[in-house]
Amino acid sequence: MRLGLDPDRFWRLTPKETEAEIDAVLWRMRQDNRQTHNTTAWLAWHVAVLGRVDHKKFPKLDALLVKAETERRVPSWEESHAEAMAWAARSR
Repeated sequence: MRLGLDPDRFWRLTPKETEAEIDAVLWRMRQDNRQTHNTTAWLAWHVAVLGRVDHKKFPKLDALLVKAETERRVPSWEESHAEAMAWAARSR
């Protein structure tokens, strides 16, 4: 299977577990694409600089690299509860 799952395991998964597996595969693909992009940008930057391109007009390497995504923190149930109570108090 394209997801890299054993077909027997795939058919035993719940819809929620299937979604989690797909999310994990998509995350790995984004990580791989980011790494490939950064490696290619690094190589292109060095080829241009070493090829005696006017380095003053060439973009800095940092401008070419893809930045890592920041992971979203999931609030605890206590934080969610406090937000809900604050919202309820404001809604009165």
